[in-house]
Amino acid sequence: MGTRRRLSPNKADWTNEDFMYDIMNFSPYGALCQPFIIQAIEEYCKIIIAEKDEILKVAEKNRKKGKISIVNQEAWVGIAEDIHARIQEKYHTKTNTNG
Repeated sequence: MGTRRRLSPNKADWTNEDFMYDIMNFSPYGALCQPFIIQAIEEYCKIIIAEKDEILKVAEKNRKKGKISIVNQEAWVGIAEDIHARIQEKYHTKTNTNG
């Protein structure tokens, strides 16, 4: 478990990094929350990657109609692929000695 950072008592003032730090280090369930969060992130990445073609097709269709998403869908898919690759490398390779 980590050392508590000095955070504003108002969680709305926290950065996303502060929020994730708090969740990962100060759960009432202890360190068990960490694999839960990693698994949740991995599963979401898998969903985005599985739906990649459809996501990009819809984004292009919307772009042609003049509808632009606040989040670039190509980047969203790229983020999922990057994070998924990192999770695979850390937790699912035979050379891992820390996992």
